[in-house]
Amino acid sequence: MRTTFRAAVPQDTGRIVALMRGYYAEDGYAFDARAASEAVEGLLARPEFGRLWCVDADGETVGYFALTLGYSCKRPLFTVLTTRPAC
Repeated sequence: MRTTFRAAVPQDTGRIVALMRGYYAEDGYAFDARAASEAVEGLLARPEFGRLWCVDADGETVGYFALTLGYSCKRPLFTVLTTRPAC
């Protein structure tokens, strides 16, 4: 299996939201696809708040991770690393 990491682009929103849905379901949380899409789109549009990357395996997106930048001058915050269960 060849795994690569790449910066997420707006066209990845649906794939990232699908991974988020799985993560929420696994942990038993309610999921709002519209809010999740808006959050992903907002982060992609405002890089000063952080970055999203996709994890691809054999050409398929199997995970993502996010680095968000808060208003603290101390440090960035690594917030999410999600992959499909089979990975």
